[in-house]
Amino acid sequence: MENNQSKTQMLKTTAIVCAYNEEKTIQDVMDSLLQSTALDEIIAVDDGSKDRTAALLRKYQHIERVQVILLPENSGKGYAMTSAAMQANGEVLVFVDTDLKNLTPEHITLLLEPIHRSEIRMVVGVPVRGEVISRTERLDPCRSLSGQRVVYREDFLVLQNAIRYSGYGVETILNLHYKEQGKPVKFIYLPYLYHPIKVEKAGFGTALGEYWHEGKQIMQTAIRNPKLIWGALFSVLDR
Repeated sequence: MENNQSKTQMLKTTAIVCAYNEEKTIQDVMDSLLQSTALDEIIAVDDGSKDRTAALLRKYQHIERVQVILLPENSGKGYAMTSAAMQANGEVLVFVDTDLKNLTPEHITLLLEPIHRSEIRMVVGVPVRGEVISRTERLDPCRSLSGQRVVYREDFLVLQNAIRYSGYGVETILNLHYKEQGKPVKFIYLPYLYHPIKVEKAGFGTALGEYWHEGKQIMQTAIRNPKLIWGALFSVLDR
């Protein structure tokens, strides 16, 4: 175990944030990531934002361990994540949503601990508004779709063709792939990390449209990847 731990801790770690119209929160997220000593590199992608997100990210371009990728048009979450992963120098990738509030370096440490200490291949971090998870949060069916994730770059790039044009179906592809392959996954709770729901950010009407759009992309992703679905199903039945 000690050899495995020392080997893993020597691996370079890259944080990846992909933003679309997140001018209100992107700076706080970037500043929190920069405070983390566990990160060797930070890659920020602006996915063709209409607001000031790109301009705000340009302010970080002079920092040595930061890469900023400015996509000319909105290409979707999967495309942005894949673009960053292909440029990453780290063997371990930490994906973080750009609309988080109260993100701290301690949250990054919590996300990385299972990778450092064991044979876990993917960590999924679930934001919890308080110190402990509430009953409502525990019953939330969307926990498995959290964007806070740690994966090995080599595992992610195997899926790049499926992920690139999946939009908001990225997490679905990752979940199905790791289940199909029998790769160990660890879910952890991230206390006092606030992930605002869309209604709070954009109002009911706009949020409803965005939920429909995301849900459609997730379903389309599942339909386009039947092998992953059947593989994941049989991996469960075999146990």
